[in-house]
Amino acid sequence: MSAGERGASAPAAAKGDPIKLTLVEARAGLAGTAERPLTVFTHIPKCAGTAFENILDAVARSQGRSVRRIRGSIYGQFLGEGKFANCERVLEPGAVPEIPEDVAFLTGHLPFGLHRQIPGGCLYVTLLREPGARCRSHFQHGVARAGWTADTPLADLFAAGALIDNPQVRQLAGLADPAAPCGEREVRQALDNLEQAYAVVGTQENFDDFLAAMIALYEWPAVCYGGGGPSSEGNGEDPPAGWRETLAAHHACDRELYVEIAGRQPLWRRDLESSAAASRAGAARDVLMATPLPGSLGGEVLGRESFRRAVEAIRVQGGLKIVET
Repeated sequence: MSAGERGASAPAAAKGDPIKLTLVEARAGLAGTAERPLTVFTHIPKCAGTAFENILDAVARSQGRSVRRIRGSIYGQFLGEGKFANCERVLEPGAVPEIPEDVAFLTGHLPFGLHRQIPGGCLYVTLLREPGARCRSHFQHGVARAGWTADTPLADLFAAGALIDNPQVRQLAGLADPAAPCGEREVRQALDNLEQAYAVVGTQENFDDFLAAMIALYEWPAVCYGGGGPSSEGNGEDPPAGWRETLAAHHACDRELYVEIAGRQPLWRRDLESSAAASRAGAARDVLMATPLPGSLGGEVLGRESFRRAVEAIRVQGGLKIVET
């Protein structure tokens, strides 16, 4: 089964609403060269980061390792209760505490540049999103967290600094100062950083392709996830009156970056590939249950037959429906 080829739906326990489960396989013909060092996930707000972090949690548990999160917001944007710190401060010398050896993944709303604080270096991965959909999702998130009201003009939020122009380019270019200008030079810097330092780069719109490359290059089991998958909030909606002009004024750099990256998906560092390993990677992998099945805790790795039996048991009980995705 190839990445995104087949999924499953099961009713939620409380309301009977279907929960989609998606099984993602390793990208065919791709395999990694060696054990991976500490990997930093650049979590850009509202770009499927929480969905990916849930999978990272399951992967780390299956390996007897852990995920370290640096909590806080970035650039002073409103992100809800507990998001009190500014993550851009991690670029200051000595700001990152010593990271235990069991930590496999470091994540947070972090700007590029954390490798300068980490002895031995690290790899990066990240996800981008179509700028208009990302902004609409961020706006709706702010409404839900009582940061502003649904009738707040978008331009007012940018003027107040509650939203910031070109957040994707800023994070990926390593800008720490929200008052610093963001222009063509920063777009080029972000692209250079993505090409040179990032192991895998994906988009929310092609989340399963991104995950398939991660599975292959990091030699994970196949991943079955659901429930907490990428949110569709903000997707496919016509922007409210006045939004198009405001977004054009504040997201021109993000738009340029996104179009460039989306046009060459999936994107990974070729020096991390192993053609010899890829030629041996044809056998079906075990399945990591990133979303727990009833009676399990999640983070379990099942053999193919065990996975099929578990799925079939739910399907027979009327709680699972196989669907094409």
